[in-house]
Amino acid sequence: DDMGDDYYLSKPTTSQSMIFSSLAALVAFLAGLIFGRFVVHIGKKHALMISALFYFLGYSLIAYSKEYVQLFVGRGITGLGLSITCLALSPYISEISPTKHRGKFA
Repeated sequence: DDMGDDYYLSKPTTSQSMIFSSLAALVAFLAGLIFGRFVVHIGKKHALMISALFYFLGYSLIAYSKEYVQLFVGRGITGLGLSITCLALSPYISEISPTKHRGKFA
């Protein structure tokens, strides 16, 4: 049985590849302006758990995409997770590290 075109996207154009490649970083940058207060409000540990949810949802959407719009939305969702991870991970590692090792890990 040949899966055919039901499961695979056509080869992306150069523009589609560029959008897909840069979308997560762009969304992460923009979301970072908003999520800073969110991370402080709910705490770094809980924020990291929520970022894992964004990664799961985004990569699931990417994996099951049948259209490029779905790929781009999935990539944007992973960008939200990336934003939260960048804001919360380094300070969280510093907080849980032994005092004599703080600054070495983050």
